[in-house]
Amino acid sequence: MPNRVVLSASPAAAACVVLLLHMPHGEVSFARLGDDRWTWVAPADGGGDAASLPWRYGYCDAMYSDVDRLFYLLQLDASMYSLDLNGPSPVATKIIGGVPGSADPTKYLVQAPDGDILQVWRWRKYEDSSTPVDLPPDLVDDDEVQDPFSELNTTGVQLFEVDLHGHRLEMIRSLPDYALFLGFNGSMCLPVKDFAGLKPDCAYVTDDFVEYVNVLKYNRREIGIWSMADQTMSKLVDVSPVVYPWLNWPSPIWIKPSLGELLCTKYFVSV
Repeated sequence: MPNRVVLSASPAAAACVVLLLHMPHGEVSFARLGDDRWTWVAPADGGGDAASLPWRYGYCDAMYSDVDRLFYLLQLDASMYSLDLNGPSPVATKIIGGVPGSADPTKYLVQAPDGDILQVWRWRKYEDSSTPVDLPPDLVDDDEVQDPFSELNTTGVQLFEVDLHGHRLEMIRSLPDYALFLGFNGSMCLPVKDFAGLKPDCAYVTDDFVEYVNVLKYNRREIGIWSMADQTMSKLVDVSPVVYPWLNWPSPIWIKPSLGELLCTKYFVSV
């Protein structure tokens, strides 16, 4: 089962490459059009091949850049590697080393319209809701499985620009011309001038914490707008799976159709 799916081009393109970050622990595999199987990107054996990935697992996000025709991989410790799949064999290059103390936040890779690559860190914590959700009768007393008061809420979002040449992260405070979309699968950064109704300097977020979604499937899902300026969340709706059963699984994801406009009338869609 994939955690992330990244395409280098439209599936209609002859040179399309599909990259997977997949279970059980965030391994990396890819396939080109015409391949009859996936190819696992194996890490370096004991010899320490400089052109190979250093670890076999632990990759939490990935993206493809049209600017340099490279995939980029992000690990849980905020380290980054580029992955060149244009030749006969994968070639990995270290971009940034691990950042101490960075394991807690969920991390995303996003490319801005100007070509800059961003790391986005999202902090969350469990909080007790004042209004419990209604559980099915057979789960009311099963508090080891379901906690009707539990909510997992975003408490902070931090932005970093990736300096590819200096091999470091540079913290940035705001995105005055853009809106971020964060959640399962691909994340996006869109210019607000091209999409009427989007709020600048905000992150539109969905619930993508797998353990929470899989175990507490009847609890409320977080779908809202995080303000970078105010560091506060505005929830779009009360997205309880009891009220909206289709939110159970899979979780909502953001999509940007190729029609030139964002077709999300309620800002979310389930597939």
